[in-house]
Amino acid sequence: MTKQEAVDLCFLWHGGGGSATYQFASNGGELENRLHQQRLLKEIYENIAWSRDFEGKLDEVNDPEKDIPQLEALVEYVKALPVDDNDSSVA
Repeated sequence: MTKQEAVDLCFLWHGGGGSATYQFASNGGELENRLHQQRLLKEIYENIAWSRDFEGKLDEVNDPEKDIPQLEALVEYVKALPVDDNDSSVA
């Protein structure tokens, strides 16, 4: 996954302006700190769970067979990002 793909996916799946996914996308795919990474991963895992439970009509926006692998790839991408462990500020 490229940085741009990660940013695009976070813009698609964000939970609003205060969400970690929106913050990540708005920052061009940069993490603020370890807390931001943890919040981001939590939100992505929640989106995966939502997709697994999806029972609505499949369309170009809601397609778990497509969405879940993309979100799982995003998890791996975020886990591999460098994080400043010395930054204790709140994200």
